[in-house]
Amino acid sequence: MKLIKICLALFFLFIGSLIYIGYRSDALLMFTWFEYIGISDYIMYFRDICSQYNMPNFIKYSLPDGLWLLSYMMIIEVIWNSKTYAYFLFIYILPCAAISIEFIQIFYSTLGTFDILDILSYIIAIIIYQITQRLT
Repeated sequence: MKLIKICLALFFLFIGSLIYIGYRSDALLMFTWFEYIGISDYIMYFRDICSQYNMPNFIKYSLPDGLWLLSYMMIIEVIWNSKTYAYFLFIYILPCAAISIEFIQIFYSTLGTFDILDILSYIIAIIIYQITQRLT
């Protein structure tokens, strides 16, 4: 079961990353890294393919965060063998921080722009994680 969770976590991480690379601004720092390691041409080819498909803003801007959060929670669960206080702290500290920061953005725009869809994405990730817990 651990191998399945690791594979799922890596899959969610990969899909979130592909969405981010394909649809986010090429002014982001990661595109400089792509150029530095010599894969910029491949990335631009991938972005050209993505530009042919109009994705909803939720998929472009919120879904990657939710997928990454779900991936994080699944990996932490696999790493931790016992359900101790520290386990629950590590599993839920990132989801709580993500949701909190999103609400803080209402008052402090320097941290980003508040988006209810981001919160929805985080909540969906937490729910999916909880469902996987009940299935195992």
